[in-house]
Amino acid sequence: MSKDTYLNTILTVIALLLGGLLWTQVAERSFVDPAQAQIRSGSARTGVVTGESDALEGVSGLGRRAIAQRQTLIDELSSLRIALEGFDGFVRSGKLVVRIDDPDGSEGR
Repeated sequence: MSKDTYLNTILTVIALLLGGLLWTQVAERSFVDPAQAQIRSGSARTGVVTGESDALEGVSGLGRRAIAQRQTLIDELSSLRIALEGFDGFVRSGKLVVRIDDPDGSEGR
């Protein structure tokens, strides 16, 4: 009987994992926000937040502050992508004009 219980447990776990995989593919998003993908790191992997005054500066690898910083980076990268797509559209449209004014004076050679 324990063999059947073990088999049923394993099959249930597999079914749940496949259900999660199907959900992420159908919904086209993951269970976790990308900004929360890495929330714990630190010196010697301790995850300890110190109360030092310089703890408020720089990039943090700890807790909610790290999540907010990563979300800010993701937002900035998204806006950069939009700007680059606009520039790419301008370049591909053919409206970009490049003019070279012989800066070294070699026109007569």
